Amino acid sequence: EAGLWDWNIIDDTVYFSSLFKKILGYQDHEIYGSRENWRNLIHPEDLPLISEKAELVRLGQLTRLEANVRMLHKNGTWIWISTRGGAIYDEQHHPIRLIGTNTDITRIIEARAQTEGLQVDLKLKESHLEELKEVTLRDTLTNVYNRRYLEVIIQEDIQRALLFHTHLSLAVLDLDHFKRINDSYGHDVGDQQLIFVSRLIQSSIRESDAIIRLGGEEFVIVFRDTDMN
Repeated sequence: EAGLWDWNIIDDTVYFSSLFKKILGYQDHEIYGSRENWRNLIHPEDLPLISEKAELVRLGQLTRLEANVRMLHKNGTWIWISTRGGAIYDEQHHPIRLIGTNTDITRIIEARAQTEGLQVDLKLKESHLEELKEVTLRDTLTNVYNRRYLEVIIQEDIQRALLFHTHLSLAVLDLDHFKRINDSYGHDVGDQQLIFVSRLIQSSIRESDAIIRLGGEEFVIVFRDTDMN
């Protein structure tokens, strides 16, 4: 349903049709057409935009008025209205009237907002899943990758190497006599040594490479796109 409105630019009078009023919840006798009433019905945040466009039509700089604005319903709520209008000109091509319609698009706007909200929520969930996945692939002590990363991700690396005929190298290493550190200085000092070594290795490899802690003092380094040399 579309409610008709008619602005006579010459004498600055406005006509609201019965359907125009009905869309806003009013009986025909409860409100009359005027620019003042029109302005009072439009949401303060939307008023500058539509007022500017109406003024451009009055000055002959704009031929059509098109805007989606919030208008005040009789029950006190704001509903979304699609306002569409076109200018009528005299023989000198001066605008003398602006006639258009108001259509309630609240359901469309709300449905669109809900859809966008679901999309945003889905993206957030996907982001949280990625974060959770990343956490489960990290060693809690050193923050380098753990054995699960090697089991899961290395399969993708192998398939990629086979598909694109590239090379993949693995280096396995451990810390000699590490048990002596724990026995002599305690596990806290041993943990600090593991963290230090992990950071040292991390700073010595490329961003495309990966360091994995298998457990204890055992590590694996994945060198992507490299041969044995």
